[in-house]
Amino acid sequence: MSELATTTSLSNLVDTARTEHELCQSGLVKALEHAIRAGEALLQAKDNVPSGEWQEWLAVNLPEFGESTYQTYMRLARYQDELPADTRSITDASQFLRGLPPATGYQEYPEEIKVEARRLREEEGLSYEKIAAILNVGHTRVSIWCDKHQAHLHMRRNRRDTLRRKKERAALRQKEIQAERVRAANKAGGAIHDAYSSVRLLGEALDNALWDDDDRRNQEQLRNARDLVFKVENHVAYVLGVS
Repeated sequence: MSELATTTSLSNLVDTARTEHELCQSGLVKALEHAIRAGEALLQAKDNVPSGEWQEWLAVNLPEFGESTYQTYMRLARYQDELPADTRSITDASQFLRGLPPATGYQEYPEEIKVEARRLREEEGLSYEKIAAILNVGHTRVSIWCDKHQAHLHMRRNRRDTLRRKKERAALRQKEIQAERVRAANKAGGAIHDAYSSVRLLGEALDNALWDDDDRRNQEQLRNARDLVFKVENHVAYVLGVS
């Protein structure tokens, strides 16, 4: 590698990126702020690392950074001015920036293009897609230029819809698993069937108790008991030969 990779400037950037990464990973409220700072250090470092040596430089100097981690940090830093003021989490910020080019493919646009995008939207009522085609830019960028708040709301709706679909798929899968276990228990019969049925009834009773009891301390104890019952159910299912 070039001697440039060991200069004091790059060494300081490594220290900054590593420190901000550790603060980000520690679960602090300002994780997004630390991620952006780490990304700023990485962007500066990349500008000083000779062409073609970036991946090797990262592997040598920041081996604890996975590819998705450093790309996320750099992306957040590059587009931090595009984020709504009330963005608080890395997840929300990443969702909001989805559709924009990678950090290394960033392109700054003159204010005149942004003004023209807003004019086409407000005066001519064109869609983001049509404006994007006219100005030869991405429609996500156009939506941010025209109405950052609405773009943020759209991102949140998309995230809620995604989470809802995941929960629905998980619930459907859980029903399929339970049905498979019940069939296996019925087929086995005898004591193993009785054991599985008892465990299932106990789990359902604990779920009902959790709904009925408002005392937080009791809820914690009931939740711990229910988790233990779930583990027992999984062990019985293993004996039955099902997942």
